[in-house]
Amino acid sequence: MTPAEATAREVREDSGYCMRAIRLVSFCDRDRHGHPLLPYDVYKLNFLCEILLNEEPVLRVDAVEVGVFGEEKLPSL
Repeated sequence: MTPAEATAREVREDSGYCMRAIRLVSFCDRDRHGHPLLPYDVYKLNFLCEILLNEEPVLRVDAVEVGVFGEEKLPSL
């Protein structure tokens, strides 16, 4: 499974939305940011994604409610 596929799977499991990764936006190596060294590597990959609107979201155990909001319409936490 590729990182993009794993991202799509996690979004589906956590939010119920089907999406696809369009492109890799950033790649971060934990060891390059002043953290104590570990006996294994940790990387963070951030993808620009789009929701596939042809499929309805399915609520999962991890989410009570899902929604899509523009930056100016974000609900308070």
